Amino acid sequence: KTELANKHRKGPKTFFCLDMFPYPSLDGFSVSQLRGVATNDVVARYQQSRGRRVLRPIGWDSFQASVEEEARQNKISPNQVVERGIERMQKQLRRFGTLVHWDHEVDTSNPKDYRWSQWLFLQLLDKGHVHHDDAGWKVAITDYAEPLHSGLKHLKWPPRTKALQRNWIGRREGCRLILKASSELYEGWGEFEVFCRRIEALPEASFVVLCPEHPLLEQIVDSIQADEVRELQDRTLKLGERERMANRAHSDGVATGAYALNPSTLNHIPIWVSSYVMPDIRFGAILGMPDENEAHKEFAVRHGIPLKAGGPSSSRRRRRPSRRRPGADSGTEKKGLLGSLEVRGVTESYIDYKLHDWVFDRQRFWGVPIPIIECEDCGNVPVPETDLPVRLPEVQELGEVTEGQNPLTAFNDWMQAKCPECGKDSVRSSDTMPDWIGSCWGHLRCLDPENESAIAREDLLKIWTPANLCVGGIEHAELHLMYVRFVSHFLADIGMTPRQEPYRRLFNQGRIRSQDSDGIDDAEASRRGPRVIAEEYLDRYGADALRLHLLFMGPPQDHSEWSDEGLKGCARFLQRTHETINGRIGKGKFVSRNVLVAKHRLIRRVSRAIRTFRLNKAVSAFMEFVKLLRGDEFSMEEVDKATLKTFTVLLAPFAPHMAHEIWDLLGEKSDITQEPWPEHSNELLQPTEVELAVFVNESLVDRMTVELEASKTQVIDQALELTSVKDRTGGKSADRVVHVPDRLLKLIYTESGQEKEQPPEKSAEPFFDPNM
Repeated sequence: KTELANKHRKGPKTFFCLDMFPYPSLDGFSVSQLRGVATNDVVARYQQSRGRRVLRPIGWDSFQASVEEEARQNKISPNQVVERGIERMQKQLRRFGTLVHWDHEVDTSNPKDYRWSQWLFLQLLDKGHVHHDDAGWKVAITDYAEPLHSGLKHLKWPPRTKALQRNWIGRREGCRLILKASSELYEGWGEFEVFCRRIEALPEASFVVLCPEHPLLEQIVDSIQADEVRELQDRTLKLGERERMANRAHSDGVATGAYALNPSTLNHIPIWVSSYVMPDIRFGAILGMPDENEAHKEFAVRHGIPLKAGGPSSSRRRRRPSRRRPGADSGTEKKGLLGSLEVRGVTESYIDYKLHDWVFDRQRFWGVPIPIIECEDCGNVPVPETDLPVRLPEVQELGEVTEGQNPLTAFNDWMQAKCPECGKDSVRSSDTMPDWIGSCWGHLRCLDPENESAIAREDLLKIWTPANLCVGGIEHAELHLMYVRFVSHFLADIGMTPRQEPYRRLFNQGRIRSQDSDGIDDAEASRRGPRVIAEEYLDRYGADALRLHLLFMGPPQDHSEWSDEGLKGCARFLQRTHETINGRIGKGKFVSRNVLVAKHRLIRRVSRAIRTFRLNKAVSAFMEFVKLLRGDEFSMEEVDKATLKTFTVLLAPFAPHMAHEIWDLLGEKSDITQEPWPEHSNELLQPTEVELAVFVNESLVDRMTVELEASKTQVIDQALELTSVKDRTGGKSADRVVHVPDRLLKLIYTESGQEKEQPPEKSAEPFFDPNM
């Protein structure tokens, strides 16, 4: 029945929700991944019940490096890992009761799908956003730095995710400076550019750090320092980008023996070289300001660089300290300094970005082949679109990787190709694309996966994009989602999609720490633990118990610790729910106001929990309602069938198998997934009348119901008409009145200016303290 419910339904509004593509693993899903699946499934089923046309596709990020690793470990081909992994994970999704439209499934390692990754590469190349240099193929994501930054303010994404992206883009307004460099053994001045965020702090700059690849080093490095600089350059070649940027403050550094001229003070400051400075970030040079930046200060202290500006003592390198005029503010000083430097032609306003170009090639077998023919005469020539896809060679088993060798070069027949321009014998590019390139645009392919002439039909792209919701882990916030946004912006610019951003809303589920991970909160710890035994939990406790446990562990965006006891508790709750509903079927004769209020409160709580992704609160609401049904508060007669039906419809997105079974017990022949989502009554939950306790002096004499909007005068007049009040007061007006809205009314009578003491009322009912 769950499978049948997955078919599209017609409706005026659409809702496109997707999960970040998992990679096919022989181990199956981890419980952290299933937590995201369960969260998205609740939302999808909720939207479907509200009459939306829901599309919930599934995609497999099959070119992940983990697939290649599993293939080598098991001595099979990557294609076999993908095939077996997808088969196992499909079964798990079906057992988990997941609403998935299987006819919208995409496998990024399937040639019919990855041909569009190659097509995308050619479009980027044609528009000038791809270039090739000694470091390989790069995609100029920096061309989109500003729209990627400005677009964040319009996204309904988690603040933490947007902050990570904003920091990764690293937009800064400042100035571009042209500095002159010289050394004792170098005659003349070499020029280089550097970014300065606060021009008014320029007089305090005390050193410069260049990247090891900086072309100026060939001209200015002192012969005494040359060997050390070359050693640093050689070490840097062996480091990856993340390794270079990991320990900025404490990274290696070598003095070049050269100096730069500070244009604001004409002081000379030393030039250093360090591997943490990247060649494509801020001109490959950093202006060290220890007073402004703690990392700069730590670097200076570590390498013994003076914290205050100054160069080697010589007649031509005389220090000129900066002094601020008394009463001059920083704004005036900034304008004055900027103006003088602009007149000299050494600076201009500049917006800088930490974001740098995307290294696009990989030296791996398992990946999308880059569609380039390398011709001796014509250079790098794109493969014609009509020849796509460029397929990977077929293998039965992956051999051992030879260090320094690109695996695809071992396939001689595959490597041979004709140049598309001159027809000369040439070779293919042996590089492959990043492993997750397919998942950057794969959600679009899910709309029309069998299309052979485009990623998807234009009308489908207009109807369904951008996706309403994407659910995935926070670990994708910086790199992967940045590239997804870049590809989305580019496809919009070439007129393929109507919107620049890929998803209207993003939700990042928290990871689950395994019990044997020693509290290590990382994906590897989760993989070692619950990933392997997730299927065991499905066997022992069933899908609904596992779903509820994953949703009840806490707010789904927070990291949590796995608990077998919590899972057992959810299984017991489902058993009690089944027993309770079954025990009340056919017993209800009417519905009381108390039951109605409880039912509508449940509707409101569950609906609000889904809309705010506080799904643990929805599970709490179910547990509290079942507790009411099992207790003595509601008699058998006052809980009607409509109340039980409403409860079951609300439960269906969370525990679909149990909900279908209860629906059958209730004798319903319709499909529960076709039932409309219940709406709560504000009037019922916020009544027009309220009950007040009426006191005469200190004695409780009666209770009365008044209109919620009644004024104080109306409340007093109504109280004075009560028989119990008239008996005590003789119908006289009170000397003083205390009115606590919605709670009590106290009529105070005095005798000769003193309050008259009244004997305690024997029949007075206990009343709570309103101040508690």
